[in-house]
Amino acid sequence: MNPKGLWRDPRSGIFYLRRRIPLPLQSAFACGQLYKVSLGTADQRHAERKLAIANGEYEQKCEQFRDALANDAPRSFTSDEARVLVDRLLTARSTTGFASGGMDVAFLLKELDDAVADQSGDHRATAQDMSPTEWIAYRKRLAGSDADDEFSPETLARIEAHHASVHRDLGDLWFSFQKRVPHRRWRPLLSFAVAKIKRELKLPEEANRGIDEPLADALADALGSPQVREQVPVLPSARRRANSSRLQPDMKLDALEAKWIAARKPTPKAQAATKTAVRYFKSYIGDVGIGEITPNDLFEFRDAIAVLPKSMPRVHRMMEFVDIHALYADRSGVDRISPQSIKKYLGAVQALLGFAFQERFIPANTGAGIKVEGYTKKSTRRPFTKDELAQLFAAKLFTAPWSHPLSKSKVSDSTLRWLFLLGLCTGARIEELGQILLADIKSEQGIPYIDVTDYVMDEIDERKRVKTDGSIRVIPLHPKLIALGFLDYVQRMRSSGAVRLFPDLEADSLGVKTKEASRRANRLIDNAVGDDPRLVFYSFRHSFKDLCRDANIPKDVHDQLMGHSPADVGGGYGLGRAIGNLAAHLKRVRFLFIDWDPINVAAK
Repeated sequence: MNPKGLWRDPRSGIFYLRRRIPLPLQSAFACGQLYKVSLGTADQRHAERKLAIANGEYEQKCEQFRDALANDAPRSFTSDEARVLVDRLLTARSTTGFASGGMDVAFLLKELDDAVADQSGDHRATAQDMSPTEWIAYRKRLAGSDADDEFSPETLARIEAHHASVHRDLGDLWFSFQKRVPHRRWRPLLSFAVAKIKRELKLPEEANRGIDEPLADALADALGSPQVREQVPVLPSARRRANSSRLQPDMKLDALEAKWIAARKPTPKAQAATKTAVRYFKSYIGDVGIGEITPNDLFEFRDAIAVLPKSMPRVHRMMEFVDIHALYADRSGVDRISPQSIKKYLGAVQALLGFAFQERFIPANTGAGIKVEGYTKKSTRRPFTKDELAQLFAAKLFTAPWSHPLSKSKVSDSTLRWLFLLGLCTGARIEELGQILLADIKSEQGIPYIDVTDYVMDEIDERKRVKTDGSIRVIPLHPKLIALGFLDYVQRMRSSGAVRLFPDLEADSLGVKTKEASRRANRLIDNAVGDDPRLVFYSFRHSFKDLCRDANIPKDVHDQLMGHSPADVGGGYGLGRAIGNLAAHLKRVRFLFIDWDPINVAAK
């Protein structure tokens, strides 16, 4: 009997190490289901001596890939990624003939049938529930005979018809339930199967919507597939040539960055930040191939970044990073950059290396697991209190006659004033407000609203962006905005021939339209409320959420209003609540803590 993994090519007589790769590691090896290495000899004794070394190298690679995958556990799956993982898991066969890891589809369907039956109180026996003895007794009872072999054709037909009426094939209850009820009701029933899949894939067991929901959806699709449901194994490829390696360790960071941009299509702002990070990293570490970059390089880069000042002259920012580092490393009394800024530079390089690993340009993600002390994703911004909002809207910008200019800034008083009022009454992000087109101010069923979209108008060279797909939504105009003359302002802008709601907001080199408006807004906040760095224009977003809660507006409504859940831009014909429903809820936020009388007088 040959030692484990020893295999002889019948054509050449050469011995090989051949091992089946564990399913979770197959994508890391990037060579299919089998790992095969030539031992370079046709002599079995020599091959057996070399086998131990080859087996050791294979086990070492497995351990390295397991560590890399553990350190780079995904936070979320796309629907395509989840579908590939689930399909492969449910169709790969083990030596027992069942799906690998014991993921027997018949078992899953039986469990789902039972879950549906328990929920509906309609549990019916299936043929699989009966032992052979019970099945014979059941047939005898229906036939009214003690003999199991004395059924007439008519009796047999009656038995079969009755059996068909009270017995269901595996999955019938589940598929019927899935068709009848909304997505939110059937997906929780898949939680036990999702947990089992996560164990098979060596994923963290704790709940994670970004992983659990795509896996549940992919599993539901897979169970509806005849190939998966009938446990039909995937036929091996007829291709005889070996898979070519995707590894490209000599690729430089600039080339990797270009591939990342082409694949991920990041915003101009994200591209600019990544280009700066790559320039700094190459200056400090050297322009090496991505396969030469080690975790220690990332640790050293992180520590080098930490000595940068919080702000520096433009001429310094244009210097090579090694020169900036030398200039500030030993300088005392320097206000150093924040952990968030350190993470911005380090994270950009980590993102590129993570992308390279996902594309298998490198065998392991060398950027994974490198932390920045003090960094947190939790926002440092806070909501305004009601007293602070009252102070803010008592400022001269709102109470002085609106026809009198107060500033010669590029951003007009009118634009700044409406940005503040819209921020208060919608909770929208300032860039979402700044890029509104006049065509986005619409009306449906007599209800005016803002259509927040990301569409492109080539004829006027307008590009709009939203933060996430859920940010595409409709926002009814609050009665307070209408009372202050917002629709009159919109009509004046249309009559002037303008295309955009705020034409004085000019895009910078990164396409951001509200950079200067944001600066002026935050200066006004500092002057009116106090110099608290946590209070910025974005604080309106936090405040709006609290005001909706105080008005007892349902969570799904204020989530939809703020773009925290998908909403169809048609206003009433897609996902989420109709425009009339949203408007009725929004009226309940009344802003009584603000003295509106002087603002009303100033507006007129």
